[in-house]
Amino acid sequence: MDTSNFLTISQFADLSGIKRKTLIYYDQIGLLTPKYTAENGYRYYDYPQLYTVNMIHLFREIKMPLAEIKEHLQNSTPEQAALLLKRQRQVIRQKQEYYQQMANMVDRQLDSLEEYAAADQLKFSVVALEREPLFFSSNVYQAVKFRASIPLSEIYQQSFAAGYRFIYPAGMMFKNTNAILDADELNATDVYTYIKVPEAAEARPAGNYLTCYFYGETTRVRIFHQMLDYLEKNHLQIEGDIYIDVMLNALAAKKFDDFLLKLIVQVIPA
Repeated sequence: MDTSNFLTISQFADLSGIKRKTLIYYDQIGLLTPKYTAENGYRYYDYPQLYTVNMIHLFREIKMPLAEIKEHLQNSTPEQAALLLKRQRQVIRQKQEYYQQMANMVDRQLDSLEEYAAADQLKFSVVALEREPLFFSSNVYQAVKFRASIPLSEIYQQSFAAGYRFIYPAGMMFKNTNAILDADELNATDVYTYIKVPEAAEARPAGNYLTCYFYGETTRVRIFHQMLDYLEKNHLQIEGDIYIDVMLNALAAKKFDDFLLKLIVQVIPA
């Protein structure tokens, strides 16, 4: 057979931008078969097959499986092409949503690390905070028996089941039913864990909050005593529940006593 009007596999690879070994693989799976294969095994392609390669490029760029590309090329019609592209467009949009959610999670973790770098430990201050969406655990714990590792693991399992796909920054909420508390009451109250997410039905409301950074669970009792002293001296009272955000977590610390925590308590004039 006269092969002067055909392209060798090396020539076809150069013109198509597809590696020679990839063309051989495409031949083996029936995706792109040479127009002619000589008795010595040499593969020859005709020029119109370059158009087919362009379509394979297009479908590979939008991450379509090779099996679907093969089926389409064997049954190609305008209607089939439109259906195929619409279906793949939906897949792409779902991936865009996934990566946007991932970026939001990374932003929140970075925000915590950046806040850690600027934190002034054991110093109380009142600051205005915006509304913070929170996803809460359904499990309730007693503060006096609270061990952070188990509740924080459980909240992530519950959040995954609820559709939150990533490890968002976490925290703990100490339930408050009184405007005036003492430290003993705080250590007997109910505790809920939460994660800070982009959207949720529940939230920490916007308002003025007393904040203080401290390390680890062993410091919490002392911080609660100091918080109550600060409130009394500054004629403030607690409005709502008491939150502790985990600012420095296992991304950068090995045990909970090395985690940087942030006390966050909404306050109003007493």
